[in-house]
Amino acid sequence: MRVRRRVWWRNGSKRLGSPKGSPMTWRGIGSDPATDAAAVDVIAAFEVAHEAGLPTVRCYLAGVEAWRRAHPDQRLEYAARQAVAVIHAAKIKLRVEDA
Repeated sequence: MRVRRRVWWRNGSKRLGSPKGSPMTWRGIGSDPATDAAAVDVIAAFEVAHEAGLPTVRCYLAGVEAWRRAHPDQRLEYAARQAVAVIHAAKIKLRVEDA
């Protein structure tokens, strides 16, 4: 017989969880980094670095630094992923050509 335990959260809601595992449910990332307020600064920093003739790596680093100024509490790896996602969303257009 499987036993389910009742879990009460601080906000008063209930959730059923497995007796062996965590009652926590995982969800995908809900926010789009391109809609973040820092996205404009990231793209601007990338473009300024690109127009200055800096190598591509330095252009991306400028975008990451702009993201980190807006979000100093985020880890470097996460901030870099978010900034690169913003740059790719703004700059990369994929085309499918007829074969």
